[in-house]
Amino acid sequence: MVEVKNFSEALDANFDRLSAHIDAERERPSSELSSQKEILKKSLENYAEQVAPLQNTSVSGYKGPVSQATPASGSTLPNYLFNSEISEEIKREVSKLIESVLSENIETAIKESKKHSPFVQDAFHDALVDKLMPELIKRGVFK
Repeated sequence: MVEVKNFSEALDANFDRLSAHIDAERERPSSELSSQKEILKKSLENYAEQVAPLQNTSVSGYKGPVSQATPASGSTLPNYLFNSEISEEIKREVSKLIESVLSENIETAIKESKKHSPFVQDAFHDALVDKLMPELIKRGVFK
């Protein structure tokens, strides 16, 4: 099993760049009415574009809306991944990407996410927002 560094240490490596993207996103007129999570997600998407330009990927694993199952407690995955139509493979892929943020850094995880379908990339960004928000609040980036 891979030893995971403290989340704060893993974030430190990319914190300045991510903070710059957050500040730039906040300054956009369209962001005035956006929630903190929306600003963070857009910032991560912009960060991802600089790290690894979009690649052609196939969409897999999701066939449309169906009834929602309850996520396991303590899960870092977005609730919609617990939809009965979402494969366990998709959940594992997103979980591995989140673990990569902790064991490597954000840039490595973003580059790896570009090898997956747009659905996995979006789920990864959603999970990352949920994971990063408490740390960014703690650091004073968000209130």
